[in-house]
Amino acid sequence: MKAEWHKAPAFAEVAEALGINTSQIMAAANPASNLVVVVYTEEMADDISYEEARQANVYTVALRRGSDGILFVASQPLVAPVAEMLDDLERHMRDKFGEPS
Repeated sequence: MKAEWHKAPAFAEVAEALGINTSQIMAAANPASNLVVVVYTEEMADDISYEEARQANVYTVALRRGSDGILFVASQPLVAPVAEMLDDLERHMRDKFGEPS
């Protein structure tokens, strides 16, 4: 799958379906299709500390496009702590690149 960067306005329809701000969306797969998978965070302040961010959660949810063309939530969100995600990333980076020097 090809990844592309888009600015927040590109996710307005997705954010509206979820009732969140576009700034909370971390990733959206196939935002123009009939099935959209979205990863988003809790609402956080811009000046949040690293430790505060570790206490937050990340959500993954599926959206579907109804017969009227409007997106709606089609699954219960899967919830994962940010700390767990960061720990997994750190472990992967250490395994791949070794200990930081």
